[in-house]
Amino acid sequence: MRFYHQKLSMDLLFADPSLSSKVHIFELAREGYAVDSSADSWLYTHAKNYFVDDEMMLIGSHGIERTGITNDIELSIGVADTDGAKGPDTFTGTLRRKIWAEYLSTDEDDDILVDWRSGLKEMVRQADEGVANKIRHYSPEEGANGILNQAVYEIYEPEGRCGK
Repeated sequence: MRFYHQKLSMDLLFADPSLSSKVHIFELAREGYAVDSSADSWLYTHAKNYFVDDEMMLIGSHGIERTGITNDIELSIGVADTDGAKGPDTFTGTLRRKIWAEYLSTDEDDDILVDWRSGLKEMVRQADEGVANKIRHYSPEEGANGILNQAVYEIYEPEGRCGK
């Protein structure tokens, strides 16, 4: 059910070609496991990290589906560097390099991480390999949304947007 609603949210985002090329969603995996949906290969963490061009980040626990932002009891913190500063040595850039270095099994001062574009290119390359390093592309399966699932979702995970 959650995958179904995550997929709906992602489909809305990726429907716009000008946005879809700018957004990359990865999940952590146990090193050396084949890329599949088996629970043995997952490396579960509840934290989410959203980085925007080394100038802004959102760090927290909310999910990508609408309820994760509108209804769930989650906590996320937005951080923007002061005076419009951006780059690898800002607070945001430094944290991005540290987190990505762990995911890519490298050092945070590795040249590939200095520019977020080359770091992202390496993350995509590793996720594309087919055998998980520590990251893989996140793409929820369609899932089911039968009447029972929909009712349960509305009771336990209601969308928090205001009604008409």
